[in-house]
Amino acid sequence: MPSITKIAITCLLATTLTACDGTWETDNVSKPAPSGTTASQTTTPAPAAQVAKTPDQIVLHKGDVSQNYTIIKDVKVTVNKTTAFHPAPTVAAVEKKLREAAAEIGGDAVTFVTITDVRVSTLSWGTRKGTGKVVKFDN
Repeated sequence: MPSITKIAITCLLATTLTACDGTWETDNVSKPAPSGTTASQTTTPAPAAQVAKTPDQIVLHKGDVSQNYTIIKDVKVTVNKTTAFHPAPTVAAVEKKLREAAAEIGGDAVTFVTITDVRVSTLSWGTRKGTGKVVKFDN
């Protein structure tokens, strides 16, 4: 009987570890309101003449920029590894998440970008955080 128990535990662990994605992410960007909400529940959309940028078009800056801009929002993102056996989150993964967050709220760039080293956190064996200011350039 002990061999059946060992096999069952091994199968359970293998299934659990292989079913997990390597990372999970969080950010402080509000998601769009579901359809059917009233105007008082949603934010004002960007004017139709302005085309939203894709994440690939968002530029990241470690400091300030010389071009005039308006700050839209301070953004914080976190990329975590799921288990101790997954690879640590990369700087590129955090940069991608910052770009996605900026594009989602209509920004042109993220200034004053900081990205932490990988640390163990309460909920993850490896966490890397990124912060910055999402800005919209003045025309």
